[in-house]
Amino acid sequence: KREKMHKHQRSKSVSKKKTYCRECGTIGNASMQTCPHCASTNIAPLVDKYKEKIVVGIDAKDGYVAYSGWEKLSGKTAIDFAKEVEKLGAKTIIYTDIATDGTLMGPSLKSTKELISSVDIDIIASGGVSSLSDIMDIKEIGAEGVIVGKAIYEGKVELKEVFESVN
Repeated sequence: KREKMHKHQRSKSVSKKKTYCRECGTIGNASMQTCPHCASTNIAPLVDKYKEKIVVGIDAKDGYVAYSGWEKLSGKTAIDFAKEVEKLGAKTIIYTDIATDGTLMGPSLKSTKELISSVDIDIIASGGVSSLSDIMDIKEIGAEGVIVGKAIYEGKVELKEVFESVN
């Protein structure tokens, strides 16, 4: 259960290093599964330290960033957040359209392509992939990579065939 506090209050259970976010109500600064405001605050020092090793995940539904286990939608679009992430110095984003994730109904090519054309950093597409054809479509729109999960587990995609086709 989340603790509720005003922006300047602290409780005994909150150490001096932890903060309270007015945007999402999160207490703490280590979790990345929070609102875009919290994530932006935490991304900059990580990118400064680890450079291109940091990959930022953006989960979206209907074009808006989803957080807190996909239960909440922020008021920020995935494209706006991706632009912020790019300005912070991140080089790669994993973009998941949660409406398609795990469905095997095909990826959200339109929103993925819009994101790719909006930033100058690598985008790895995730969600909905059900076939080699989906993977090739993702490659065609300019994604740097693709995450394939359920399609592999259910035998709809053979990795050997994928590697032969994309190389």
